[in-house]
Formats: sequence, C-alpha cells, structure tokens
Amino acid sequence: ISLHRFPEGPPRVSLSIGVAAYPDHGDDAAAVHDAAFGAVMEAKKHGGSRVSIPRAGGDVRYRWRTWLAPEGGDFADYDHVRLVPYFQPICNIMDGTILGVEVLARLVRDQTVVASGKEIFNLIRTLSPLEQVEFDLHLYRTAWRILKNERGLKIFFNLPHLVPGHPHFFDGLIGEMKASGFDLERIVFEVSELSFIRDLKGFYKVIQAHRDTRFRLALDDFGSGYASFLYIRTMPIDYLKIDGYYVNELGKSGDKVHDCEIFIKLALHHGLIPIAEAVERMEDLEVLKRLGVSLVQGNLLCPPLPAGELRNYLEVRANTIQPAAPVSAARVLRFS
Repeated sequence: ISLHRFPEGPPRVSLSIGVAAYPDHGDDAAAVHDAAFGAVMEAKKHGGSRVSIPRAGGDVRYRWRTWLAPEGGDFADYDHVRLVPYFQPICNIMDGTILGVEVLARLVRDQTVVASGKEIFNLIRTLSPLEQVEFDLHLYRTAWRILKNERGLKIFFNLPHLVPGHPHFFDGLIGEMKASGFDLERIVFEVSELSFIRDLKGFYKVIQAHRDTRFRLALDDFGSGYASFLYIRTMPIDYLKIDGYYVNELGKSGDKVHDCEIFIKLALHHGLIPIAEAVERMEDLEVLKRLGVSLVQGNLLCPPLPAGELRNYLEVRANTIQPAAPVSAARVLRFS
C-alpha cells in the first residue's frame, strides 16, 4: 500500500456500472458479460458516475451478430442488413502494379451502403475485446474466401481496436487464422497510431513468436497520434501509412510538403515502405511523385469496391494507372 498526497485537494473518483441479467441480455455467461461490458462503455460515454442497463433488442450493439453470414454460405439477410468487406487497392504509381488491397467493413442493405468508416469504427469500439476479434475475424474470413486465389496480392487488415492492448487476443487471432487456412505471408496487419498499446513488450513478444508465418505490419494513420517514433523503434513495422490529413491538399501547403518529406525520410531511414493514404486530388498525386512516394491509396485512383467490382478491376488492370472517373458507373479503375 502506498500513500499519495494531492496538494490540490482530494481527487475526483467516478464509478461506472453496467448491469446485465440472464436471460434478458444474453443466453449464456459470456453473452451476459459482453452485454454488461457494453453497458459500462455506454455509461462512460455519457460522463461516468452512473449505472447503465443494456437496451436489449433496441441497441445496434446487441444486433451486430445478425449481420454476419454463415461460414461458407451466403450473407445473412436479417433486417436486410449484412456486414460485407469492401476493398481499396494500394497502387504503385511508378510501375502500374497493384501491391494489394485494404479490407474495409461496410454495412449494406439492398446493395446500398448504410454504414461505413467512422460509424462502424464507433460501433466496434463499444464491443468487448472478444467481440471485436469475432467481428473482425468474420470480416477476415469473408475477404480471404474472395481473395485467396489472387496470388501475390497482399491483403491489408485493420487490427481490432483493443487487440494491440491485449497481446493474448492477437495470439488467439493468429491461431484462428492459421486454423482457417490463411496464407499469412500475404497478410499485412495495420496497427493504428491512434491505438494505445498498453503492453508494448507483450505485444512485441507475441508478434515475434509468430514471425515464422511471415505476416507484415503497417503503422496506420502516421502523424495523427502520439506514439509514432516509439512504435517505429520498438515494433517490427514494414509499412508506414501517412495519414490523409497530410496528403489532403498537399499541393497547396508548404508545411504539409515539409512534413511529408520528414515522414518519408524517417520511413526510409528505418527501412520502412511509405504509403500515402486518402489521395483525392491530381495535384497532390503529382507532389507525392516528386517526393518519391510510389505507393498510394485513395479515391482518386480507386474508391473502395465490393467483391464483384474488385474482380473487374483486377481483370482490367494493365501497366498504366489513371484516375477513375468520378461517376458511379465508372468506379472501376480504367487503364489506357
């Protein structure tokens, strides 16, 4: 026991409580625990110091499993909403090749995207670590079934938000992917710089224990968080993805050009491969070329595509990459 003195007076202590009951909020102990965890997160979201009870059936958090398709089968059609992977290519603008695709979660109803990006990210953050792994593992498996025959194409997966802070969950995730037949040599796990890795040494040990599978790591959202240099120096990172904030309107900002130059030099100094994210404007693409960045990702070259359009995209790719037309009918990248 240690005694701490607070010269500015006693600290404020808050208590957030989540209450869940069987069978109202779950049909087994794990489900009830997950419901209680979600209720705690809801209480914290509203300022803490309160008790929260799950809204069974009415909250999207308790319906997310209905969006999952049966393993190996068609997508579920509960409420006409399903979780599907979309794919955004990562293009080499110097030689016209495609390095790989980033897998992105989308909620689709009747072939229309009803939730994407931040909406799904905010949903996932309310899930327990086990649920996060289940959510993303389902997405991984679905994407792998679509892409497993595309030899040589790397697949970029975003790690579940809480997994980097819980090394044993990453260990379990790798085990599940091995059991599911993944070729992990083609997999690149993206660790967001915004994620706080509480047990950095533990996470590093788990990564090293599985390096025989030859998966890769990418540091995502570089420049947007607070742990850039720490992660680069302590983690076996392979790719550095420059945050879209620095890429957007790059051609109009000398400061952003200077920042990107520093990021690129830093990446190369540490033996990392830089990737520019969120490229939306031709002017920005030209600046990236002058800076020596060859790998880019963004709607200028190709927006996120569903599986069918991705197949068309891969079939028509050639040696020259040109920006896609901004109309929906021409969403697949065209080549000359």
